[in-house]
Amino acid sequence: LEDILTVLVNAVEKVTDFQAVSGISLVTENGLSLTCAAAPSMPSETLQYFEKITIDELTPLGKCCQTREVVSIHINEQSDFNDFNLSSRALGLQSFWCRPILSAESRTVLGTFYLFHRERFTPLPDDIDVVNALSKTAAIIIERNNENLARRAAETALLENIESFNKQRRLYETALSNTPDLLYIFDLEGHFTYAN
Repeated sequence: LEDILTVLVNAVEKVTDFQAVSGISLVTENGLSLTCAAAPSMPSETLQYFEKITIDELTPLGKCCQTREVVSIHINEQSDFNDFNLSSRALGLQSFWCRPILSAESRTVLGTFYLFHRERFTPLPDDIDVVNALSKTAAIIIERNNENLARRAAETALLENIESFNKQRRLYETALSNTPDLLYIFDLEGHFTYAN
């Protein structure tokens, strides 16, 4: 998943002539926070900030997830996100914007696609269209990955249940075949299903 999302992030950076540093964060399983999934050009100092962001009104990413809308800020002028602004300003970043990644069917938030700019920048409709298209692609990839993980978990649980059932069956068959008493089992229609 990370490799494929990295390709999308690199595509955005290429479209901006490498004037932006971008990334994708995904909603964690508990739905309460975001974690960075792909940000190959992100400085490690900034990347630490994206490891576990609470989904709330205190960060632009959290606000983006809650409102399901594009959030755009000029870091030097915005007072709403103090911690975020301080860490971004220290790296010489001037502008930030993000867009939620929404699932195709249920429209739930799967994550965010975000971009930092070293210069003051307000996204134009064309910029938003490019990120929208890549966000839809990311949503499909993320949903497929989640479906594959759920399928694998279900298959594993099924195999464990089958093994447990077979183990119990062998135990009962061994116990019943070694008893000297006559045992027989009927089904609900009165037919013999087992006799030793």
